[in-house]
Amino acid sequence: MWKTSNILALRFLQIIDGMNLLPVVEKPKTRAYYAFENTCNHGEIKCWVLKKYLFDTSVKPVLLYGVEVWGGSIPKSTWKEFENVQKHFLTEFLQVKKQTPYTLPLLETESFPIEVMAMERVVEYMLKVQKKSLTLTF
Repeated sequence: MWKTSNILALRFLQIIDGMNLLPVVEKPKTRAYYAFENTCNHGEIKCWVLKKYLFDTSVKPVLLYGVEVWGGSIPKSTWKEFENVQKHFLTEFLQVKKQTPYTLPLLETESFPIEVMAMERVVEYMLKVQKKSLTLTF
């Protein structure tokens, strides 16, 4: 028997497939977020735990796809666009004003900024590459 989360994940994948998301490069972050919102609205999901789980498993991977390669070379203004996706999600769910400082919803939900998660991946990747290059030289 399928769990509700499996059915919702399958529905999310159908929405993404219907949007033809894979060939589109310019705005995948916003498309993934709106597909996530449509899934939550269609399934009438109000539970924070489930909504956060779906956001973490369906939107964040799109935001962070390949960040190990390009994450260290993009300007602060681009990071702000990425953070706006998560900020929008948090402010909508918490029903706070858009003028609320981004750190408050992050603290309230025990979330990390997208840029911090991305830089963590970049550093891990750099250390992995450095370790491999050291083993190849000996």
